[in-house]
Amino acid sequence: MTDQSASAPILSVRGLTKTFRLHTLGGAEIRGCDGVSFDLAPGRFLALTGPNGSGKSSVLKCIYRTYLPTSGEIRYWPAEGPDVDLARADERRILVLRRREIGYVTQFLRVVPRVSVVDVVAEGLWHMGCDARTGRQVAREMLTRLEVRPHLWSVPPATFSAGEQQRVNLARALVLQPRLLLLDEPTASLDAAAVAVVIDLLRSLKTSGTAIIGVFHDVEPVRPLVDGIVRMQAGAGAIPAGRGHG
Repeated sequence: MTDQSASAPILSVRGLTKTFRLHTLGGAEIRGCDGVSFDLAPGRFLALTGPNGSGKSSVLKCIYRTYLPTSGEIRYWPAEGPDVDLARADERRILVLRRREIGYVTQFLRVVPRVSVVDVVAEGLWHMGCDARTGRQVAREMLTRLEVRPHLWSVPPATFSAGEQQRVNLARALVLQPRLLLLDEPTASLDAAAVAVVIDLLRSLKTSGTAIIGVFHDVEPVRPLVDGIVRMQAGAGAIPAGRGHG
């Protein structure tokens, strides 16, 4: 087991930079994020704010490895074994961590067509070894907490409203109780009542030790949960080292 106290970081980001080369613009290079550094401890919530184009989502995608960072270090301490640099780990290691420890809620629900809502939510539990019946039961309980109406559970979510799809998206990640949870505008399409439910669930995860990073245009709804706020800069996206410590 990794020897890590509650105050030690679960995630340490140093000098994270992501650039994109646009061949449609003659090979011009743009920066998604530039020189981002912070630490995050278990049970702490870090909010990334800033204008569009400041690199907030790029930071999350580099941590989750949807994007391959251009430079920098993303040091993660798993539940077992040595720490790993997510910026350089091989794809197999990244997939294992996604299934077991790192959750990601995107702005849009992307799932296999014609799969029912309850199976969309239960799928991650099955990957972790949960049997089909138990997985579906746990999924139903989470859908109930997020107030997804039961008559929708057997329906594919493609035709749902944006708010309903986002509840399913949240259920799929939260049901796994990840050690590190990445949230990209998780409440943007939710009404006030749904936001209150999500806040209660996130508070419960924090209490159990989950470390959370969330991207928000408006951080006010979740401010009571937030332990640190970093404001990304348009065009550069730099976060001074030391911000966001647990």
